[in-house]
Amino acid sequence: MLTVCRYSYLLVYAFIPPGYNETNVTIQNLQGLPGQILNFKELSVAVFTDAIDAIARIWLRVWRRYLDWQKLPFFD
Repeated sequence: MLTVCRYSYLLVYAFIPPGYNETNVTIQNLQGLPGQILNFKELSVAVFTDAIDAIARIWLRVWRRYLDWQKLPFFD
């Protein structure tokens, strides 16, 4: 999960470059900040993909635990 959080941080860092914050970013200049690596559409796709990946990792982890629980003697 730590990797997912770090990846999300790097996505936002690529969208809002250094030197910009809530005081100097507006709706008008958001799409054309100097040094911006991702545009809003690319960021949206990346964040959506990141969310799906996070949910899949949690589901897989729980599923693995469930399979381990099935091996316990009281499930026979």
